[in-house]
Amino acid sequence: MIGYLHTPSDQVIGRMCKIIDKTCLSPTPTLEQHLMWDDIAILARYMLMLSFNNSLDVATHLPYLFHVVTLLVATGPLSLRASTHGLVINIIHSLCTCSQLNFREETKQVLRLSLTEFSLPKFYLLFGISKVKSAAVIAFRSSYRDRSFSPGSYERETFALSSLETVTEALLEIMEACMRDISVCKWLDQWTELAQKFAFQYNPSLQPRALVVFGCISKRVTHSQIKQIIRILSKASPLLSIDRGLESCLKGPDNYNSQVLIEATVIALTKLQPLLNKDSPMHKAVFWVAVAVLQLDEVNLYSAGTALLEQNLHTLDSLRVFNDK
Repeated sequence: MIGYLHTPSDQVIGRMCKIIDKTCLSPTPTLEQHLMWDDIAILARYMLMLSFNNSLDVATHLPYLFHVVTLLVATGPLSLRASTHGLVINIIHSLCTCSQLNFREETKQVLRLSLTEFSLPKFYLLFGISKVKSAAVIAFRSSYRDRSFSPGSYERETFALSSLETVTEALLEIMEACMRDISVCKWLDQWTELAQKFAFQYNPSLQPRALVVFGCISKRVTHSQIKQIIRILSKASPLLSIDRGLESCLKGPDNYNSQVLIEATVIALTKLQPLLNKDSPMHKAVFWVAVAVLQLDEVNLYSAGTALLEQNLHTLDSLRVFNDK
């Protein structure tokens, strides 16, 4: 997965990805409840310490770093949330100063603006550290009270998937700006592959996040992938009144309820539908999916459901579906 695990950065990042993969074997409602949570939290702190002076080797590991960030953002106690924010800041610093990468001035300007943006109160809020004055101070706080990573030892903050959208799109902008200056670069393909793996694998704590990230960063999508996402949606809420023919081929025996998962699938569909082949029958099916989500009459799903319906109508209109009817 990552090199041959020769350097400390290879070992720590590789270990982190391996442990996060293992959470799918015995999934829990939240990542903090998992038996491997302490290992994940400790490795996240190691990654922050290694992120200075480009010791994480961003040129090699950027897709894995962004993957870990999107899965951990706004997770854990305050010091860990601040650590994730600090990790992003240091990654951008490394991209600015890394001798392995030779960026144009325009790209460096994008990176400098990103550094400023991630330091704004808006992004402090997205990372779950809105109540602190200095993220750097909190990230390195070492009082005994803050050393415990168990969920009962701190107040968990609710994390909106719309916040993850904003963070992911900001990271994607950074990656795409850098890729324009690199002749052959597989960063985005690697990140998309990592997100897709988690998006289509049952894991209540990480699957919703991965679906949102997959939707935000994908540059292409297949009929089969859209069908898989609708299948996940159908399992997440058996109450959805999806078209009978579609429902019969999508429903499975392992239904489970999750409002967060429903929202994540709807966000992913909203992002991915414009990428779908214009001849796909899924375009019309997505209209009824959006209507079905709104019929659930859940306040928390109204925004996502309306966005999907709006995107679907725009897409159908661009395909001239309404020209003769």
